Amino acid sequence: MLGEYELFPTVIHGEAQIAFSVDRKTLQLAIVEALHRLNSEVEVLSHIMKLGDETIYVSFEFGVAEGSSFFFIDEEELDRLRGRIKSKPLEVIDVFYVLKYHKVVNGKRRPLKFDYGFLRFLFRNDHMHLLFHHERGTMRISFSDLTRFLLQHVCILLNNESSKIFKVVRIREI
Repeated sequence: MLGEYELFPTVIHGEAQIAFSVDRKTLQLAIVEALHRLNSEVEVLSHIMKLGDETIYVSFEFGVAEGSSFFFIDEEELDRLRGRIKSKPLEVIDVFYVLKYHKVVNGKRRPLKFDYGFLRFLFRNDHMHLLFHHERGTMRISFSDLTRFLLQHVCILLNNESSKIFKVVRIREI
């Protein structure tokens, strides 16, 4: 089933409950578009988290689930997701992510340990429940910082401020 990973981990390292004020279809389209755009971006770590290192750069790989597999969100996959969401919004969007870190030392990119994990977006009426599982890596970016960063990118696509669209009801790292 598109959007749902059959083997989603049962051990959860973070969770958030977020109220939203747009319709579910619009929100889901913005989420998959934001993940697609981030797949081609590089950010400075300090832009994602307040105390981040300005010499570390982060690039992203996001893939969406279908059954027991994940597919990188390229143009083709984005079009498929858009079509599915437009016809009927999803109940769940499971995402596999890789956060790739590197430094530039003497003009050369030097890779650092990457982070790998899963995100599960559950949609219920006007609330979104976000579950986080960190598979492996240094976990340079906390779940709460990653959540805020993703919500900011969704809001940019919706041409709105996050405070007008989202209300974080609860966020905790376990």
